[in-house]
Amino acid sequence: MSKVPMKKDDTHSWPPTDELTYFGSPSFVEHAHRVSKRLRKQFPTWAEDAVFDTVADLIERVCADHPKKEPIRLDEFSGELHFLAYVSVACRHRAIDRTRKGKRQVAHDESSLATLASADPEPEAFLHAEDFLANIKSVLPEQERQVVLFHYLGGCSQREVADRLSMSRSYVSKILKSAIRRLKRHFELE
Repeated sequence: MSKVPMKKDDTHSWPPTDELTYFGSPSFVEHAHRVSKRLRKQFPTWAEDAVFDTVADLIERVCADHPKKEPIRLDEFSGELHFLAYVSVACRHRAIDRTRKGKRQVAHDESSLATLASADPEPEAFLHAEDFLANIKSVLPEQERQVVLFHYLGGCSQREVADRLSMSRSYVSKILKSAIRRLKRHFELE
């Protein structure tokens, strides 16, 4: 086994004896951070998710026997640099896949809206929806209104809403909770 220098004075043998610990090592974490930073330039929406999903998949395939996925053995790589290059390429491919899937979803959403617009709905079906929309417009600020409309009426997940409005998923969750509280107070007063 050859020694692969990690930093200036830090060396260890390849492959690591404890594979799970390796994924938490400073060299691997630093590499994952660099990959995420590099991918953010081309894929700002999906970079962090792509790196996280790829690392989770690698851990699953290296450390456990997944019945549906081909296992990865670290000793098949010529060294740590070879494995890290593999990780970088896998992250990039996952980001590309996510971007393509997002584009297909937008095209599907647009065609769904066109289908809904051309349908001949029953007028009674919209009475409650119109009341709800009127209450939303009068009670909620613009940002909360957008999030509620995308999530509840548009059927988007919190992650999809976050991507469309360029905000984090946790912030979308916070906005939804605030909007629900505001609407409950409004309806309790009526």
